[in-house]
Amino acid sequence: VRPDWLINWEGHPLSFVYHYPYILAFDSSFIEIRHVNTGELVQIIPGHNIRSLQLESTEIIFCVMDDIRTGNEYVFSLNCIV
Repeated sequence: VRPDWLINWEGHPLSFVYHYPYILAFDSSFIEIRHVNTGELVQIIPGHNIRSLQLESTEIIFCVMDDIRTGNEYVFSLNCIV
């Protein structure tokens, strides 16, 4: 624990997934990926009504998001490349 360290998130995350060396923050409109040691923003993945389906710590991160054009939901996985 580092009490002097703070991440200022780009959005308002509703859930988080820790997958070393990254922490993924799930906002409803994007996934924010940051390096856990530095807090540096690595990537933002835009979407609509994005949710994490991660129930426990595994190697695969499953997510779902809505397609506003078709009304369908898309389930996908994220592959973190170290």
